[in-house]
Amino acid sequence: MSMSTNPSTNLSTFPPDILIHIYRHVCALPEFKNIEDVDDADRRPGVMDLECISPSSPEIVLSCICRSWRCLMLSMPSFWTVLCVGTPRPLSFKSTEPAPTAKALGKQTELLKIWAKRSDGRPLSVVVRLEQEAGNEEDRDAALHLVYEVRRLSERWEFEFLSVRCHDYLVSFLSSCAFDRFTSRRIQQVELIETGPSSYGFQNNRAPSRPCVLKYQAACMRLEKLKIQGGLDLQMENLFIPTLNVHPITMNLTCFIYRQPPRHRKSFPMTFDDALILLAHCQSLKTFDFAATNDFLFEDDIPDYLPNWNDEEHVLRLNLTRLSLSSTKALDFGPLLSLLAAPDLEELSLTGPYYAEWMIDEHDMNYNVHEDWNHVTEFLDRVESPLRKLHLEGMPLTSESVVGYLEQMDSIEDLKVDGRIFDRYLVSRLTWMPDAEDSNNLLPELKSLTVVGCSISYLSIIELVHMIYSRARYLQLFSIDDDVENLVVHEQLKQWTEDKGPANMDMVRLTDTKDNLDILESEWMQKQFMMNPILLNLATDGCFHMSIE
Repeated sequence: MSMSTNPSTNLSTFPPDILIHIYRHVCALPEFKNIEDVDDADRRPGVMDLECISPSSPEIVLSCICRSWRCLMLSMPSFWTVLCVGTPRPLSFKSTEPAPTAKALGKQTELLKIWAKRSDGRPLSVVVRLEQEAGNEEDRDAALHLVYEVRRLSERWEFEFLSVRCHDYLVSFLSSCAFDRFTSRRIQQVELIETGPSSYGFQNNRAPSRPCVLKYQAACMRLEKLKIQGGLDLQMENLFIPTLNVHPITMNLTCFIYRQPPRHRKSFPMTFDDALILLAHCQSLKTFDFAATNDFLFEDDIPDYLPNWNDEEHVLRLNLTRLSLSSTKALDFGPLLSLLAAPDLEELSLTGPYYAEWMIDEHDMNYNVHEDWNHVTEFLDRVESPLRKLHLEGMPLTSESVVGYLEQMDSIEDLKVDGRIFDRYLVSRLTWMPDAEDSNNLLPELKSLTVVGCSISYLSIIELVHMIYSRARYLQLFSIDDDVENLVVHEQLKQWTEDKGPANMDMVRLTDTKDNLDILESEWMQKQFMMNPILLNLATDGCFHMSIE
């Protein structure tokens, strides 16, 4: 049987602009150029969703269809400016694949040169993922050769985005791609994350014998966002000093995220005294996320040369909209917090050492030791803009003091507290009372609630269910009895509208506790939470989402 063909449907006859539109759809990439997206329970960084370049990449496949398609693809350098190499994209959420083989890395090394050549000098976005160290020497040498080619590439082409997620020596070696005044003139975002130690020594002399030190004074002054997690020593003395007519990175930095090196590293981690200097000199900062693992106490010795220091108020005035401070050893960020003023702040996250032994007295918090720990109050009193996010964990705060904060913050949409704060009193105040005065109902805009270590030691499952039930906007519209007439539903809707009920509570999440004294009680609460018939019915009807971690 013969089949007729219509020439008008032949793709080769399509106008170039239509073909380019098709190419863009086929070669579309996930959004990945935002290192502020932290790893959390709901999403993973966009760089983890990128596919590594390979002979089956759509850019290569489209270039091999015919001569006209090849010419059209090569005429679009923007298709060749994103290079992702290393470990394949993880198939499951928050997982990593095994170290790639030498054969796969060899192909990526060859394609790396092809991509760069076809980019026609456009600034490149480079992602290197080598989280796991290979177990055999051949694969390790291939990984080293790949990162060496990336380093050579940075000497000839300009980078505008660099994300490195590698083990020990490789992330140190690649850090020079970002902090070299000759190769990073346009780089805007840098993410350097060490995923673990390097267990094997390198025979090749191209590998560094020790971690490279970041030379900030030679970095690009266009750098806007910097994220560092482990493995790199920082030279604070060179952070703000311009040399050789090169401006320091603090000139345009709007986002700084720092996670201290892991314990296997012999490094010189930054302290909260360094954090104060950073905040003072980076005057364009909007996001500051600083997590410390050392036990150095904040000295509270204010240098005379700090910019933006207000002598009358004795505070450092900042333009931050997002602030996160975390410490796993001591509450040394408290005095720092008392010295800061961020009137435009929208998100605040504070994480203390989470029930360290010196904060526990007979299975309970010893608040008497920290009666004067009022740093959060002092800081929040200086916030003038509506706060949308508030996370408070592992600090000597009582539920009464937290309620005092919440009474002044009607705009909070995302609240996260630990189980010792989330007790009967706080839950009773969060329970929405339709007939009560507006001042008696807390957080009318609350949409997300996370409790770390929610425990039956501090409240019952009935109290928790009642609070959630009271805050579902259209909860009363769902008939408990199938025989209820629609007239009742309409009356409930009318009453809810008149009472100005709270916003939908979209998510309630209970996460595991790190307190060894309360594990069983926390696990029991999680089990009751997920098995409660009222909550299950509400979740089934789409009133809210519930999860445990």
